[in-house]
Amino acid sequence: MKEISQEEIKSIQIEILSNVDAFCKKNGLKYSLAYGTLIGAVRHKGFIPWDDDIDIIMPRQDYDRFVLEYKSSRYDILSYKRDTCCHTAFAEVYDNRTILIHGRHSFGVFIDVFPVDGLPEKSLLDKYVDAFLKKQEAVIRKRKPYVNSNEKFKEYLFFCIKNLLFPRRRTTYISEFESFYNTHNVFTSPNAGCLANYSVNKEKEIMPAYIFSEYIELPFEGQNYMCLKHYDEFLKNIYGNYMELPPEEKRVGHHAFKTYWKE
Repeated sequence: MKEISQEEIKSIQIEILSNVDAFCKKNGLKYSLAYGTLIGAVRHKGFIPWDDDIDIIMPRQDYDRFVLEYKSSRYDILSYKRDTCCHTAFAEVYDNRTILIHGRHSFGVFIDVFPVDGLPEKSLLDKYVDAFLKKQEAVIRKRKPYVNSNEKFKEYLFFCIKNLLFPRRRTTYISEFESFYNTHNVFTSPNAGCLANYSVNKEKEIMPAYIFSEYIELPFEGQNYMCLKHYDEFLKNIYGNYMELPPEEKRVGHHAFKTYWKE
């Protein structure tokens, strides 16, 4: 297999993003560039020079439709809603012509798609977030291991034994989780946030819901993509002074993986 260069990876990611953008606009779905990708759009009008991925966010209602309806001959979705082997609470759209090897992950060059959930008022937040994360974790724990080598056989065997001893269906956990998060609509709740990414940013992910209510387009690598109109509040909430460049020693990518063309 031929290894894919870093510049090729970025080019593939842009192609995925453009395809997702076209699908969302055709079907009336909202999304926004997010995290380092959004900083890149605002500060560099493209990738942060040392960045190596693309992140987008979607209001939960749009996200749920997207992961169920999105179809492409070149790109596939990895999501707990569609794949029993998915071990994340968010989705990845990946190029099925490629293979990416990173720990247990061996699908393809991808972009991340995170759901944004509506959250209750401040007095109820702690209890609600705790329950949300527990239900979310129950769904992820119930996944089927992705067995791509002999070393994963033990994990698969453990999964089978656990399900024999505790036969509750994974679909039950998913149904309970979906019923729970649907009690708060992103556009009518006082607060909102990406709790699928809570383990990374903690309370910084929780912010006033109006931040996710309006969208504009900003340039990124020569094309315009949807972004939060209130991107400044979103980025300040998570990063503080996001316009200030980090020290040189911190200007590195976050992922260590190898990528290859299948043919």
